[in-house]
Amino acid sequence: LGLAISKQLAESLGGTLSWDNEVTGGSRFWFTFHCGNLEDARWLTPDAQTLRDADSESESRQLPGISGLFLFAEDRQELRVLIREFIEAAGGEAVPCENGAELVKKYHSLWSQERPIAGVLMDLQMPVMDGFEATAKLRSAGFTGPIIALTANVMAKDRERSLKTGFDAFVAKPIDRVELLSVLANLAANPPADTGDAEVSVLCVEDDRDTLQAQRLLLTAKEFAVECAGSTEQALEIVETFCPDVAVLDLALAGGSGEALLRQLKSKPTLANTTFICVTGRSEEAVEWRAMGFDHFLQKPVDFEQLVTLINQSRRAG
Repeated sequence: LGLAISKQLAESLGGTLSWDNEVTGGSRFWFTFHCGNLEDARWLTPDAQTLRDADSESESRQLPGISGLFLFAEDRQELRVLIREFIEAAGGEAVPCENGAELVKKYHSLWSQERPIAGVLMDLQMPVMDGFEATAKLRSAGFTGPIIALTANVMAKDRERSLKTGFDAFVAKPIDRVELLSVLANLAANPPADTGDAEVSVLCVEDDRDTLQAQRLLLTAKEFAVECAGSTEQALEIVETFCPDVAVLDLALAGGSGEALLRQLKSKPTLANTTFICVTGRSEEAVEWRAMGFDHFLQKPVDFEQLVTLINQSRRAG
């Protein structure tokens, strides 16, 4: 990643980045660029020790102190060493894990010992269990402390998905020491708020456009956060970045079925706490909705006030 960025910088200055290597001597990289006339340029030639002292003094002024125990999962050994050094040098205690599954197991072990956890750092892409699934398991287990996503993917969509699936903050790779410690210190000073009265998120899946539009308007008026899908494919795309508290699924979808969609949605760890409501024109006696895995049943035409009541009941149960 660093070489790719360096190459782009050199080329943007009209130069190039080159390299050579030797079997026993390693690799050597250098760059050239057009700097123009340097006849009147001022040259600075501080010695190496002066530069190191200046960097150390500047960094020490910026680094915040932290305390408490921090769990973190990262599959690359060199990054585990680096993150641990960052945390411990700032005053915290670090417990490294190689993947999400190991971190979840360690969390339960620490919880049984009644050891408080100040925060969790989670790489998103890991073998065995990724950061999204591990975070969902921690939240399901009752962990309410800060969880920070660590990833090299800085796309806005991925950043939004991280924050919507249980994470409280986002730190991009390559990890900057000052940024990481500042995020940890800020979350310690301003812990995540109690979400007991937070806006409830609802996913509506319905292939009739008029019905779907009515659901959106009515539920939005009740101050729910609403996302709507007209097909199975659209619903699956939405839940990549949206974690609904309640999902309202039409049982008879064109090109698919609500039952099949339910199975796909319930297989996602991020939706482990979602309440699923079955909606159909058939009578309750004619539909084995409980066996399918739904939590509630509504017959069309849907009584809107009854739907709102079920959504609010789901909020209180959560």
